[in-house]
Amino acid sequence: MSTRGSSVVRTFSPLGFAERSRSAWRNLFRCILGVAFAASSIAAMGQSFTTFDPPGSTGTNPLSINPTGVVTGWYQDASGTHGFIRDATGTITTFDVMTGLLGTTPNSINPGGVITGYYRDTQSKDHGFIRDATGGFTTFDPQGSVSTVPFSINQSGVVAGEYTLANQTSHGFVRSSDGVLTTFDPPHSLDTTPT
Repeated sequence: MSTRGSSVVRTFSPLGFAERSRSAWRNLFRCILGVAFAASSIAAMGQSFTTFDPPGSTGTNPLSINPTGVVTGWYQDASGTHGFIRDATGTITTFDVMTGLLGTTPNSINPGGVITGYYRDTQSKDHGFIRDATGGFTTFDPQGSVSTVPFSINQSGVVAGEYTLANQTSHGFVRSSDGVLTTFDPPHSLDTTPT
């Protein structure tokens, strides 16, 4: 802007307009962020966190929660790695697939309370398991597996995971609720890990 006598001459600068426009957008963005943070802070005030450990635990690792609030995972104590279930009321049940193992690692729980995961035997080989809602176990391995690791189970009891052969190649598997194992690899896959 320049002054000539008593009149004012205004010149338009696209750069000045762009700077003012960017500044306006920045301010609008800051306002929106402020409202979002305020709203999320208010919502967070209504949340609560519950900490828990199975008896004797030196480290607890919850891995899955189902829609009814039942949690499963594993914990470490002086004798090794064990599975646990924590129900919605806070009752904790610990379990091992069988005695004399190096560890039990549950990875997933479905809405019916059925759990899948793996256990490690005394030769350090991993095997798949399913724990039904009453505490009964089914163990499984795809043919030729030296390590079976189920990662998830759906509401129908279908399990997905990976298994490794002696040549250290990993492949995917799906186990139907009636026990049929189907192995697979996408075309050109070097390592398949369904979760």
